[in-house]
Amino acid sequence: MRTLRASRWRAVIWILAAALPAAAGAAEPELRLADAVRQALEGNLDLAARRRTLAANREEIDLARAPLLPQITVGARAQRLDDDRSDSNRGNTSENSTTLAAGATQVVYDETSRANLDIQRRVYAAQTQKFAGFRLGVIEDAANAFLGLDRARASLNIQQRNRDITARNLETSRARIAAGWSSERELLRWQSQLAANDTAVVQARTQVLVTRFEMNRVRNQPAEAPITPLPATSEEYGFVYARKLIVDAIAEPEGDRRLRDLLVRVGLKRSPQLAAIDEAIAAEERLLTANRRAFWVPSVSLDASVDHLAADDRSSGPDDDFHDTEWTLGASLVFPLFQGGAKFAALRQASETLSGLRLERRAATQGLDQSIRAAFAESSGSYANIAFARKEQDAASRNYELVNKSYVLGVASILDLLDAQTQLLNAELAVMNATYDFLEDLISAERQTAFFPFLEPEPEVTALLNRLEQELQSVP
Repeated sequence: MRTLRASRWRAVIWILAAALPAAAGAAEPELRLADAVRQALEGNLDLAARRRTLAANREEIDLARAPLLPQITVGARAQRLDDDRSDSNRGNTSENSTTLAAGATQVVYDETSRANLDIQRRVYAAQTQKFAGFRLGVIEDAANAFLGLDRARASLNIQQRNRDITARNLETSRARIAAGWSSERELLRWQSQLAANDTAVVQARTQVLVTRFEMNRVRNQPAEAPITPLPATSEEYGFVYARKLIVDAIAEPEGDRRLRDLLVRVGLKRSPQLAAIDEAIAAEERLLTANRRAFWVPSVSLDASVDHLAADDRSSGPDDDFHDTEWTLGASLVFPLFQGGAKFAALRQASETLSGLRLERRAATQGLDQSIRAAFAESSGSYANIAFARKEQDAASRNYELVNKSYVLGVASILDLLDAQTQLLNAELAVMNATYDFLEDLISAERQTAFFPFLEPEPEVTALLNRLEQELQSVP
């Protein structure tokens, strides 16, 4: 009976042991780079805060419009006079009275208020562009966080494979010792190498956790939430470098320069930074116009009011209605004739500010031009490094196979095999780093051009790539 129970418990434990890894795997949802970025755009707290701030700033337009709309006021006044002051000889025959009042004002034309409304619209448009720029930064941060996690997992896989190779070589060493081809020192050397590989695996696993925390922070998810990134490849996210015709065209320096010229035009056209400055320039131009009109345009408004004595303790008379209700209608025209030179100072200030903004726009254009060129120069260089790293990996892999066979046969020494294994490890890490360096450089370049192809509609991306191909193939 005890044997049967023990067998059942062992069966239960075996089933649980088999089920737990599967459950752990199922708990880690797979995530693509584009999906991770979209989740960040929906949940990122920094972006949500900026979005609320932008919504609050939108109300400045309504606040600026309010003075141009009808202004209506109502009021009431209750009054009690002492006996001495309510003397009829003084004209105060009412000791107790209640007065109701209402008034309305409508601005017909006021240049300052109209200019303020136009300026606030421009200011909000500029703030919208700044929000768009901040959104691009969140996209870049989310993409880099994803690539960081993806890189860390790839590094962990490489370190684990290298550790497995060392473990196999350790067993081979035992066989060599049994055959009399080696000594105990070789076994100790492999054990030391295995311990070093275990350390590297632990460090790589720690880096996976650190990068996962960052990925979850950007997406506003629990820090420990499991996630399995689907590996990003240069073929899927290579943008212009995923088109063979473009890659062939930019293999020559002239073609690479022309590509940068084309992408600079795309970036300048889409830049939120330049668009925000353009809105600021438009706002300052409107202020300058208002300051010029201040020298000759008056403010015109209409007003009306009514006062009604609702209750008093006087005796009624035939003319009570006439005396109890008063109303007025009026129109006013106001023109500040002299303000101590303030009009001239405001005009000069607006003119200088406008000139400064135009210079700022030129400087920003120049800086963005340089940033786009530098970013795509770096991405072109890192893309070329992928091919070199793969060649290095192929050579290191073939070399390891040859040395390993020689080691098994007792021809090669442990130092030869360790050197070949180290070369293979470094080559695999080089390919991985070259790939992710390229993707990160490309993300930075896409940020500069304000164009992330994995978020844009596919027809728009295809149209842009086709246009780039046509222009690169045309005779300069």
